[in-house]
Amino acid sequence: MNRFNKKYLIFFTGLFLTINVVNSAPIVGQGAPDFVLPSLADGNLRLSEYRSEVVVLTFWASWCARCNQALPLYKSLFNQYKNSGLQILTVAIEGDVDISEQLADGFNLEFPILLDSNYQVSRLYDLGKMPMTVVIDREGVVVFIDSGFRGDSVKRIAAEVSGLMEE
Repeated sequence: MNRFNKKYLIFFTGLFLTINVVNSAPIVGQGAPDFVLPSLADGNLRLSEYRSEVVVLTFWASWCARCNQALPLYKSLFNQYKNSGLQILTVAIEGDVDISEQLADGFNLEFPILLDSNYQVSRLYDLGKMPMTVVIDREGVVVFIDSGFRGDSVKRIAAEVSGLMEE
């Protein structure tokens, strides 16, 4: 292959990969990108299995102080709405199952802890500031995204979930 063709091949491959990444990141008003991840307790879980439920998807790590501050909110929301069709899915980016288990046990979490040790889903969701919370409605549409868990994040996340639970 000559240099001219190689340059075009590299250009179009990069363009294709960029378009796929841009189109797969969560966008409010669009469908949440589907994925499958192993969980600490329940084997592999697929996001689309939770269609018909409101899903709070959050990305966290034990070393992230704001993530640890946010976990009690998710626990509270889960306890309040679990019988009304709310599912909390936490995506641990630890890379170490033991650390994820210790944190889950320490917070006495009752919802699935998914393991994204190779960062596949973190890239799919364009993870930036942590924790990142994605609220997904019963049809699988992203309705809210919060990155960094700052200031009024607790109120905003709780209000989004509460509004969806009343629908």
